Amino acid sequence: MISAPKKMTFPAWVGDSPSGALRVALRPLQTLIAMPTLLLLAALTAMLLRHPDVPFYEIDRVAFALLVVGAVGAALVRRQRFWVIERATWPDDWVDIPGGHERYREPFDNRTWSLLAAKFIVPYALFHLSAIIFQNQRRLELFELFALTVLAYLCFTSIAFLVGAKSLIFPRFILDESLGYHADRARGPLLQAVANGVSLNLLGLLAIHAILRGRIRVLKPAYCWHLCRLRSWQP
Repeated sequence: MISAPKKMTFPAWVGDSPSGALRVALRPLQTLIAMPTLLLLAALTAMLLRHPDVPFYEIDRVAFALLVVGAVGAALVRRQRFWVIERATWPDDWVDIPGGHERYREPFDNRTWSLLAAKFIVPYALFHLSAIIFQNQRRLELFELFALTVLAYLCFTSIAFLVGAKSLIFPRFILDESLGYHADRARGPLLQAVANGVSLNLLGLLAIHAILRGRIRVLKPAYCWHLCRLRSWQP
């Protein structure tokens, strides 16, 4: 007597319906939607530390695209408005007009598109995405901690360059004189001394605000301000 073949068993998500397989396929999207704050911090880190000459230099663009997908997806799930025109964006809209005109004049120039994205599109998008992401105090505190960490890193890098301790500077492409501008000055990973100084001043104001709110109790506001001014000074 020939016994009937045993029925092959499959995982539960396969046996239910195609919707189970769809749920598994959408799991990465669900993960992106669940952590928009970490996506923002990862994107900012990639933009700050990316090497301009490595083969996979688009890592910052990939991180930005994932941030947009995660933040917009979270807004759609929570039924939030993900495109709000605020008065603060009006000046940026007017500044974008010359850039758009130049883009249409040279539509196939990669440098024109890169410059337009760096100066207008990405900052404009980050401004609106931040309104979606920072919906509670916990996320704001996490971003503040990230900003203070970046401030400490930029201060350390500037001090190391000023005192000649170049072996402590990371990433190493900061010391490459063929990249960026102001190679003889403390320029940081932005590869430009002016941008490094502006970043130090803005982050220093954020640190002073954190001190005044009692978030940081180690430094006095005046000392912190003079410290940032010293780090942003270029000989």
